[in-house]
Amino acid sequence: MATTDAAETAASPTPQPTVITNVSPTSVTVTDAKGTKAYIISQFTEIKVNGLRATAADLKQGMTVTVTMGTDATRASRIEAADAPAPGKKK
Repeated sequence: MATTDAAETAASPTPQPTVITNVSPTSVTVTDAKGTKAYIISQFTEIKVNGLRATAADLKQGMTVTVTMGTDATRASRIEAADAPAPGKKK
């Protein structure tokens, strides 16, 4: 049975983070393992980057992101983003 467990583990896909693929002053597009989705950004959307209050202008392509929706699934009520890890900069 241990062999079966190892085979199942090896076959499991690696979780993919949700990342920003496009951003404008009024919308953000994100992509994850399930696909791509666009959300409307309004004056009421709470945006944080690296834990600090931010604006849509601070959101960049490649950032990892969590989007929370309110009652309207097309509008972002909260966006929490973090800088994507820079390849080759870790020492």
